[in-house]
Amino acid sequence: MIDNLHYADWASLQIFTSLLRELRHNFMLVSTALNSSVDSLSEFILHIPKRVGLKQIHLTRFSIEDMQEIISSKTDINKIPADILTSIYETTAGNAFFLNELLNNYKEQGSLDTFSDQAQNILSQRLQGLSTQSRQLLDIISLLHNYASLNLLEHVNGRSTLDILESVEELTARALIIEKQRHGKTIFTFTHGKMREYVVGLIPPSKCRILYKSIACALEEILPPKNNATYNRLIQYFELAGMQTKVLKYQIYLLEELSIAQYELYPSQVTFEQSPAPADQSAFFSNIEEQLKKERHNFTQDEEYEELSARLLIAKGRYYILSGLYNEGLICIRRCFHLGYVRRHSSYLLRAYRQMIYYGIQLYEPELMKQYLDLGLALASEQNYLMERALFLRLNGLYHLMCNEYEESEEDLRTSISIFEHHTLQNSTTLLNISAAYNYLGELQRKKQQPDKAIAFYHKAIHLCQEHSLAINPTHYTNLGSAYRAVGKNDKAFASYATACSLYDNSYTLMGRSVAKSRYAVFLCERGDFSMSDKFLHEANAACNKLGSPVEKGLLRKTQAELLIQYPKECKEFLPEPLEFYLSDAKRLMNIDHQLPEWKELAEL
Repeated sequence: MIDNLHYADWASLQIFTSLLRELRHNFMLVSTALNSSVDSLSEFILHIPKRVGLKQIHLTRFSIEDMQEIISSKTDINKIPADILTSIYETTAGNAFFLNELLNNYKEQGSLDTFSDQAQNILSQRLQGLSTQSRQLLDIISLLHNYASLNLLEHVNGRSTLDILESVEELTARALIIEKQRHGKTIFTFTHGKMREYVVGLIPPSKCRILYKSIACALEEILPPKNNATYNRLIQYFELAGMQTKVLKYQIYLLEELSIAQYELYPSQVTFEQSPAPADQSAFFSNIEEQLKKERHNFTQDEEYEELSARLLIAKGRYYILSGLYNEGLICIRRCFHLGYVRRHSSYLLRAYRQMIYYGIQLYEPELMKQYLDLGLALASEQNYLMERALFLRLNGLYHLMCNEYEESEEDLRTSISIFEHHTLQNSTTLLNISAAYNYLGELQRKKQQPDKAIAFYHKAIHLCQEHSLAINPTHYTNLGSAYRAVGKNDKAFASYATACSLYDNSYTLMGRSVAKSRYAVFLCERGDFSMSDKFLHEANAACNKLGSPVEKGLLRKTQAELLIQYPKECKEFLPEPLEFYLSDAKRLMNIDHQLPEWKELAEL
């Protein structure tokens, strides 16, 4: 019985061939060899006489079902949690040796992390005889956790592609790594996760730190920009390399992209894969800001420190304003205006202007909006920022709409759409801005008492997002529901509000949330579900108080008055104030804009 025949030298293989030829009736050789070594043993196999009766048995890895059977025969499977079973299979990849090793460790120590002395000796043998270059390459691959691309290895290892591939061939022949294709690129991974862990454990900490630094710097150079996976990977490796200023840099970049994806009124991009926000976002921002201050002396250039401070303040201000925490948000944005870096870099100044405009939109303060719209349009034109000009024109169209200046509003909105549509690079940012402009055109038609035309624009806004697999702003469906309600299509209105509520529940958007929730509550009352209606009205009231918009508060009061008129007994329990309270409050709050369709409805109550 010969184990690992692939390690035998040529002289030994010659002896086995002679024994098989001379003693074929009284001699049987049972041997194991790696699948990857079949080619290297081909000449040995070729010289074995046919009459000897060679039989090759190809053994595949265990499936997860095979593994479960083995576990149940060795130990009580009910005592191993499901997540541990999954971890065992992912770690062993169905390899019998590693599976047996892990099960023994789990039974004896309750751990999956240790190796027995016998296992370590076996693993050590797999590494013996590797060339220095191949061993260095194996160390690098082991520190790359999931996989190593050929491009990255070239940057880190500093050798030519051919030299690296020679080492790869040696490592593959030893079944230490395997080569795969991922998105058209060549990558390498360890054959087994436990082998990778063993190799990592052999690398001295000082060498690890140096290699992690090389890996992090190479990743910084070759990974695509503005991608959450990129930022998370850079944070991971710079942290392992002990480069705290770089860690902070990419934590702030990641935080900035998170705030855009989750807290921008109309996100300027949605290619970013959204991640859950920290439970206490405010504390998270403050912690990063404190770390940045502590690391200031470690930045080689003041410019980089100031840039990160500006990014962090804008992201923090965006979060506060879009969350209805206006005082805190205004403090952050006003601090931005005093930063020399922001004053020197117009792109950051435009970002700060936008946050002030969003503040004005949410609180329905058109004059404040106008102040920053004029500044933004002038700066965008001066710097020839065409896309920024288009964005500010869209917001300027909304300003004119809020002031009931319909011709000016339509002109700005259509000009904005034209600029975005003729831009050479049609990406998620331009498409979302076009969708937002269509939504505003729908609102313009609704205020002009032309709900059918409004419905057409809302559908254009929604269809554009659906066509390009972009996130749909829930306000599109809120406004669509209101337009359907105006033409008496209550079933479609109900469906639109239901969709809006679902989208709101999966976003941080406040604008229009109370309208969708309260109108949905009306439909629930019509269906006799008053307990659920109470729940949605409660959510609408909470969103309204957080947003602070007088118009949305007035719309909520109007809806509450409608419910008390239609269902006085059923709704009295969760609408305790007298009818006159809701009516007078609605009139007081909505008096800001008499062109709102709901203002005329209010007069008829």
